[in-house]
Amino acid sequence: RTPGTPVASGNASGDATNVTGLDKVYIIEENDKKNDKLTVMNVVSYQEFRYPYTVLTEFLDKYGDTASIDDFQPGMAITFDAGGRYGTLTTVQKSDALWERDDVTDYSFDESEELMKIGGTGYHLPSTALFLDGNTITDIDNIEAGADTLRVVGNDNEIVAVAVANGHGYLTLTDTKLFD
Repeated sequence: RTPGTPVASGNASGDATNVTGLDKVYIIEENDKKNDKLTVMNVVSYQEFRYPYTVLTEFLDKYGDTASIDDFQPGMAITFDAGGRYGTLTTVQKSDALWERDDVTDYSFDESEELMKIGGTGYHLPSTALFLDGNTITDIDNIEAGADTLRVVGNDNEIVAVAVANGHGYLTLTDTKLFD
């Protein structure tokens, strides 16, 4: 997707934005520390944006205390202020508007029922949920229950984003003539 294009067809109505109060909340898709840019997706409109940050950008935890840029990983919910000539981020803060669970290992997916179970609790898994593996948007089929550790972000009983925190990975051997 190019920045600013919707993830799914259609946008949320203005009424839904006012009711949920989530129109200022974004999910981090990529934290490009090499180029000092955050790529984020709005949780209401599903639009993607890319913002630069500098050494003057203030990164805060959800309580307002100073945090490191390294603490801001894909799949986390944030709010921010952007200003200046190029829309540079001035403040980035972890959002407390959504719940977040780290180190989720006891989970399962039921795509036919649009359901994700964490422990024994079921959550609605809409088609608009964002799946991330590192800085890459991925598909639910690439997540292996029991092998991957997840970060899950949601609103009430609905999943907003699922990010692989520790993946099962793959190992490819090359130049194996010595073993043959």
